[in-house]
Amino acid sequence: MSTRASRFFWILGSYFALLSLIKLFGSLEFDDAEQALISTHLALGYSNAQPPLYNWLQWLFFQLFGHTKVAIIVLKHLLLFGIYLAIYALAKELSQKSTKALIAVLLSLLLPQLLWQSELMLTHSVLATLCGVLFFWIVAKIYKKPSYRLALLLGAVSAAGFLAKYSFILLPLAFLLLWLVDSELRARFRVQYLLLSLATFLLLGAPHLLWVAQHWQEVSHATLAKTIHHKNGFVELFKSILLFLTPLWIAWLFVVKSWPNYLERRLLMIEGIVLALLVVLVILGLADSFKERWFLPFLTPMPALLASTYEERYLPKLQILGYALLVGMLLFFIVRIFFPPRPTNSNLPIRQLARILQPKKIQSSNLVLGGNFALYLDPQGKSYKVFAKPKPGFAKLCVPYLHSHKKFCLYYKEIK
Repeated sequence: MSTRASRFFWILGSYFALLSLIKLFGSLEFDDAEQALISTHLALGYSNAQPPLYNWLQWLFFQLFGHTKVAIIVLKHLLLFGIYLAIYALAKELSQKSTKALIAVLLSLLLPQLLWQSELMLTHSVLATLCGVLFFWIVAKIYKKPSYRLALLLGAVSAAGFLAKYSFILLPLAFLLLWLVDSELRARFRVQYLLLSLATFLLLGAPHLLWVAQHWQEVSHATLAKTIHHKNGFVELFKSILLFLTPLWIAWLFVVKSWPNYLERRLLMIEGIVLALLVVLVILGLADSFKERWFLPFLTPMPALLASTYEERYLPKLQILGYALLVGMLLFFIVRIFFPPRPTNSNLPIRQLARILQPKKIQSSNLVLGGNFALYLDPQGKSYKVFAKPKPGFAKLCVPYLHSHKKFCLYYKEIK
């Protein structure tokens, strides 16, 4: 890693440390609150019908740091930092230049789904994104010099990605289809390598796959509930991809550039096959609704796949833009937590409410309330049902929002 790249990653690490400190003064958003609620034990599957790998990691961090916001924030920030490191490694593998690898990392800061949305609400998708970038890095190395070690790694990362997000299966499936049509890849990555990758995937994924088979009804229902909303599937698909890539294609459109090299074109073929598979899902009626953040594992590697096409003279301007975006993120969360124009999930006064109620157990249909209260349970306290909206027969308790004079009111009822 070059001196310039090392300096950037020191700054990026400092950014995550500062952001961690800022977020400790707030409350948990939706997905993080869910982790506080359900990742208290190890299981092959969980009530949210999501793959379990992120929950397992969160459980491990709870063992290390206690059942606290620190454990939740540190895990996510380590994974996000790992994503940027992986993008650098992938771009370096493709371009063989540290400068262009750093350009790829700076370009990835332009992706709002990675820089902003992942920080605000995502968990499983963050882990799947890291696995996605590592997947492309392994495939790039396979094209150069395949080995049994890389075959093993390909199977392991594919399994980890699948255990992070079910949709990740599209990436190894796309690689398999590319292997079938690319004679050069077949000649390099021989059948025994492919079988080793498949065996590794099945071995690591088998326990959860058995759980999925036993809970297929709830898993399939939860998945289809997210992807089917009776919309125009083709329009939704291409609109989501276009919006995800908009900052990148704008940046790519207005610079002097070269054509992607041979290896980048091969990896771009995997992206094309994933798109074709998504089109097939639309045709089969298995998906007609898409959210931009669902494309994180597939499209986050794009800055690295295009990095060699950028001239190195753009690096200083991209650095200025990248640092401005990081400062903007810090300011955004400072305002959201300490000076919000209106109350948000980031400044709920849960600690104050917990001191008053001293709850032993909380039941709530509101996952944000339930997850945040889970951090402040008192074994000697009482059990309650709580709601954020008025309920007949429920007592009302109001305290100021965090760092605000506005009131947050909770409606609670003791469970006898």
